Amino acid sequence: MKRIREIFRKYFFAGLFSVIPIALSVFFILWFFRKIDALFSPVVYRILQLLLPGYERTPIPGTGFVLGIIAILLVGFLSKTFLISRFLDFIGTVLKKIPLAKSIYSTLKTLTEAFSPENMDSFREVVLVRYPRTDSYAVGFLTKKMLCGDDELIAVYVPTNNLYLGDVLFIKEEDMVRTRLSVEEGMRVVASGGTAAPDYIDGGGKKN
Repeated sequence: MKRIREIFRKYFFAGLFSVIPIALSVFFILWFFRKIDALFSPVVYRILQLLLPGYERTPIPGTGFVLGIIAILLVGFLSKTFLISRFLDFIGTVLKKIPLAKSIYSTLKTLTEAFSPENMDSFREVVLVRYPRTDSYAVGFLTKKMLCGDDELIAVYVPTNNLYLGDVLFIKEEDMVRTRLSVEEGMRVVASGGTAAPDYIDGGGKKN
């Protein structure tokens, strides 16, 4: 009987942990779809009323979502043009002058720019740094080199609460260990809580 319980437990949890990522992914995709669809569906309805007088509101699932995606793509395209870019900069400047909005806008702007696909190459490589204590290592992402007086310092971003929140350390190059992991591999290590970490890290880039 004990053997049967062990087998049941083994395969139950194997199935559970296989299904959870798929189920959560589907859930968030559907949630995102419904939110965008609900946001833009009234716009679709008004457009159809203008084009088809007497049109009675009949829900057409997905039309709001499609319009939302088109609108986002259009904004992305126009934001690269000079006039729209200057207009968006103007709005950003106005928001920065409003006390409460300033903090919210500046934080969100910094996060979206730092983690946007266009700027992901700012994460140059994955390193290990002694943080928060000298007897432990933390995964960090090297972002840039800078001079502080006569010293050359390395800026390292260390995620502390998921990938989007963390601390920035300015350290000397000899105080870090180069892992030779790709940025994508480093992100998987952080997102998985360390379970995706490789069994062996070369650390051949450490400089003494």
